[in-house]
Amino acid sequence: MQCLKDFIGIGGCGVEEPLSGLLINDLAGISLKSIAAFTDAEMDTYKKVYEAVQKRAIAKFSNDIQKFFESKIRLKNVKQSVNIGSVIGTNITSAAAQFRGFTSDLTYGTRRLTGSQYHSHYIQSLSYYSDTVISDFSLQVIDVQRAIVLDTFTFDVVVGWNTVQVEKRYQTNILKVCYDATLIDSVEHQIPNSYLWNWIDLACTFGYCGASLYGSNDTDKFSKERQGINNSFGVSAIMSIVCTYDNIVCNNLNYWKLPFWYLLGIEMLTECLYSERLNKYTTVDRDLAVSLRAEYQAEYQEAMDNCIKGYIVDTSDGCVECTGQIQTWFAIP
Repeated sequence: MQCLKDFIGIGGCGVEEPLSGLLINDLAGISLKSIAAFTDAEMDTYKKVYEAVQKRAIAKFSNDIQKFFESKIRLKNVKQSVNIGSVIGTNITSAAAQFRGFTSDLTYGTRRLTGSQYHSHYIQSLSYYSDTVISDFSLQVIDVQRAIVLDTFTFDVVVGWNTVQVEKRYQTNILKVCYDATLIDSVEHQIPNSYLWNWIDLACTFGYCGASLYGSNDTDKFSKERQGINNSFGVSAIMSIVCTYDNIVCNNLNYWKLPFWYLLGIEMLTECLYSERLNKYTTVDRDLAVSLRAEYQAEYQEAMDNCIKGYIVDTSDGCVECTGQIQTWFAIP
C-alpha cells in the first residue's frame, strides 16, 4: 500500500504541502520539535523518524483493511502466473531511438479484466537476454495510463540471461516493461501466441475476464499503441494478476485519509514513548503521551468504522467471488 507513503506530510521549512492537505504535526500534541527530540543514532533526523513511522502505519493500515473487509467480500486468489519464457529467435533488431519490451494490458482483448478496483499486476522477476556485455543497463516498469515510471532496475548485463528479483505489486491496468534501445541491438524473444490475447482468465459474475500480453517497440515509452507483436526484444518475466484489498484504499485516498492520519499519530506517539533518547514523553509527560495515544486510537477506530460503513461493494467486480458478499446462515431448531 505504498500509495499512502507521503500522502500525509510532515511540516518543516521548505516542505511542499502534501496532496492530502494534512500534516502529522497538525495533530494536537505532535510537533516538529517533539519529533526531533527523540531522534537517535539509527534515525538521526526527524525525516528518518517519520519514514519509520509511516512504514509501520502503512503495514498496520493494510492489515486492518484486509481484516475489516474480509467479513464483507471475498476476493479471488489468482494462482495462475505466466512465465513469458526463454525462447530466443534468430532475428536481430538494430539499435534505434525506441523503447522495447512488452506490455500487459487488462483493457484489451477478447476477454477483459476491466472495471475491477481490486486487481494489480504482480511481478516476481524480470529477465533480459543479451548477446553482448552492457554496463548500467536499465529496465523500466511503466504505468501507461498515468504516464509515469513506477520502477527502474539498473544492473550490469553479461552474455545470456540476466535476472533481477522484483517481488512487487503494481496497481495499473496497462503495465509496460521496457528499455531504451538507442544504443542496443535487440535479440528476438518470442512471446507464446497463447499469451497474446488472454494470458490469464478470471471467472467473473458476467462472462470472463482476462489480460493481453504483447511486445512493445515505441518511440514514446508512454505510448498506448497496441502493436500486437509477439517479440519482446529480449525481455521476459514471471508475473501474474492478483486481487488485493489494498486497492480499496489506493483508489480512494481522500476517502481514507482521516483514519490514516490518526493512525500516524498513534505510531508517532508510540515512537515517542519507546525512544532510547530521553525526551519529555519518556519522562515527565509519559502519562500525557499514553492518554493522547489512547484518544487517537479511539478517533482512529471511529473514523475507520465510518469509512467502512459507507463503502459500497460492487459484487459484479471481476475480482469479487461470484457468490458476492459473505453470508452467515443460522439453522432454526
